[in-house]
Amino acid sequence: MAEEKKAVTLSSADQRKVNRLAREGMKLADIHREHFPEVKYSALRAVVLDTGSQSAIGRFKAINKELALMAKATTGAQRKELAASLSARIKSLHEDYIRSAKKLDQVRDVLQK
Repeated sequence: MAEEKKAVTLSSADQRKVNRLAREGMKLADIHREHFPEVKYSALRAVVLDTGSQSAIGRFKAINKELALMAKATTGAQRKELAASLSARIKSLHEDYIRSAKKLDQVRDVLQK
């Protein structure tokens, strides 16, 4: 029989860590397994959703869904609304990419010393 996980309240630092890992592209299932196995998956998911952030994988899936909706859109207003949403999601992915690239450069600099 599977072990029942207790309802664990995450500290603010742990919540920031979950959101950072999600923004960096780590799947929520991997965050759960590797970093917070003692916490219910649903609690981790709630942390990400409550902050309005979404994993890179989640944003990728949402972009694909909105592209499919755009292909089916019948009015200019629908397409304009979807285009604005897509633009915001893509900008968010790009900003996370820039942050990650800077972190990677810092790690490389430290390793080269």
